[in-house]
Amino acid sequence: MVLIHGGGFEMGEGSVYDRTSLALTGDVIVVSFNYCLGIFGFLSTGDSASRGNFGLWDQRLAIQWVKDHIAEFGGNLSSITIFGQSAGGFSVFFKSVPPLNGNLFHRAVAGSGFGSWQGELFHDTLEITNAVADSVSCPSVNGVVNTSVLMNCMRNRSAAELVFAMEGAMAPYIVSGRTIFRTLKMVVIDGEIIPADPFDLMKNRYRIPVNGMANQYTSIDLLTGLNDGDGSIIYYISLLTLQDRYNYNVTEGVSTCVMCDVLSPLLSQEHFHGNIDISQAICLNYTSNGDKMKQGQRITDFCRDYLFVWRTLLALRAHELSSNYSTYMYVFSHRPEERGLVPSRLRPSWLSGANHGDEVAFALGLDDFYMNITNISDEETHLSRVMMSYWSNFAKYGNPNGPGLVQWPKFDAVNGNYLNLDMNNPVDHHPFKEADEFGLESKQRF
Repeated sequence: MVLIHGGGFEMGEGSVYDRTSLALTGDVIVVSFNYCLGIFGFLSTGDSASRGNFGLWDQRLAIQWVKDHIAEFGGNLSSITIFGQSAGGFSVFFKSVPPLNGNLFHRAVAGSGFGSWQGELFHDTLEITNAVADSVSCPSVNGVVNTSVLMNCMRNRSAAELVFAMEGAMAPYIVSGRTIFRTLKMVVIDGEIIPADPFDLMKNRYRIPVNGMANQYTSIDLLTGLNDGDGSIIYYISLLTLQDRYNYNVTEGVSTCVMCDVLSPLLSQEHFHGNIDISQAICLNYTSNGDKMKQGQRITDFCRDYLFVWRTLLALRAHELSSNYSTYMYVFSHRPEERGLVPSRLRPSWLSGANHGDEVAFALGLDDFYMNITNISDEETHLSRVMMSYWSNFAKYGNPNGPGLVQWPKFDAVNGNYLNLDMNNPVDHHPFKEADEFGLESKQRF
């Protein structure tokens, strides 16, 4: 099992995650690694001067190393599973579509980050690249100076200068709230490791190959899902930042104007060419008639649906309908009280559900992940062991089920089967049905 860490392609490292419990519980070898992040991993000029996606190439090289050498550690090179959460999950997705990754691995597990949406990947990122170049006194790509000159100039700047320049270039997106819709904008369509827009494949259910990508995606076993409160990511990325500008106290809720005057127009601008009808439809669907606490929750629902629900279900359906390999879905809904990305005591009362990142410790081993916390309940420890068993069973057999576990049915587009990962692990159908129907309707209309 090869772990790709998350962190928005800007932060994180593989050694942060203790993999001991997962390895022992599942009798598997667990490998993690680092890859280039931020400006060093993804800066692109859209041409050969700096093609971008270097972090994705790092990931591929690490997986290739595992395939070439894992037998020397007692591993099986014919049974490699890649897994990750958030940006790590999206990385799993980006590894699952290019034809050059054929036979590199055999199964994929992705949490809170899988699939793609319209207009998400650019063919170039010159807007950000120019801003960074200007900050370090390198000539912008404005038709006067070529990209090779620009990159030669930037490569003579120190790492610290480039990091600070990148932070400055991203500042306007953070202040305006646009960051939430630019999560994957550093990943570009480069014609190689991302040969085409994966969204074009998914909207056709992978039945119409694009640059040979369909065959790779449909030849792996897939287990993917999300947290019911994944939209919490917008709380600390945008809602805290915007409260002074729009005169609200985020602990008491959020003003409707943030949804209708800021977020829905921004999404339309970023991905739908400023389509006013889309902006208005999103506004109407995610407003709460003036109740600020309910509005805060509806905004996080919107973030969850856009960033995770719509794309995950689209990818699951595409895989199940066009692949002979297994497809499984989960929703993690247990809310840890004192752990997770935003602990309960630090988040507002209106923010419900399992936050973005809450499931990571359970999937890797709760006791090892939080060694200094003594109030871990027996029920939470059991849930963690159950998840590790599901994950490792899937890695070994392409089927998460095993003795003593609740039977996890395969996902299918008709019944929408999924496992609710909570204390009782009930099986349910059609997760986030209302949000899914709105997403499908919007995709068809717009």
